[in-house]
Amino acid sequence: MTAALEKHWPDAPAAVTLHSPHVGDFAYEERYAKAVKARYSQLEVFGLDDLGEHEKRWDLDTAYLSLEGESASERTGPQRVEDLLATRPRVILRGEAGAGKTTLVWWLASHAACQSLPEKLSALNGLVPFIVPMRRLAAQGITSLAPPQLPGVAGLLEDDPPNGWAGRVLDAGRVLLLVDGLDELPRADRAPARAWLDELLRRYPKTPLPGHGPPPRRRGRLARLAGRRGASPCCR
Repeated sequence: MTAALEKHWPDAPAAVTLHSPHVGDFAYEERYAKAVKARYSQLEVFGLDDLGEHEKRWDLDTAYLSLEGESASERTGPQRVEDLLATRPRVILRGEAGAGKTTLVWWLASHAACQSLPEKLSALNGLVPFIVPMRRLAAQGITSLAPPQLPGVAGLLEDDPPNGWAGRVLDAGRVLLLVDGLDELPRADRAPARAWLDELLRRYPKTPLPGHGPPPRRRGRLARLAGRRGASPCCR
């Protein structure tokens, strides 16, 4: 059928793969991606008093510097974090405050939504980013979320999704789960949050996860990447 279409309509636009029989899902995902880009493609710079209010917001592509990390389980030495993420579907990022973990989460979210991640991470392009700000949620007494709640916690300026959409994209393995701030939770909230995350990943085993864990026991600003290929994430 594709060959016949090209023969009779040589200037036809590129075909788009539909991942769901629910027509409303496709239109909503386009709007959701635009909302992710609007929310997470800029960051605010603190500590520079000479800058005006508008100058404190920088485009993420301008401000982002690629991190270096090292595997906690493999003696490979420091590597670009993109290289480490490319070979590990689920990771916990460990690093001191200010190491750039949250900035990396934002960068992954905005570029995955826009399908503009570099070639090494191209498998994540087009996935639906669900950003979970754990510290802010814990401050509201929330340490677990049902699938329908996941799209709404990122603070996006977008309408509610079609009924059942979050569960459908999770079931299809099309979600990039970005859990931000596990390392910043109060001690009393850590166990419930970990239990929720473990159950969610067992329920949806195809979901990739770059997330935060506690900082490493040594000093320094190097983000430490803990985990092994195919392993369930763990926070120690």
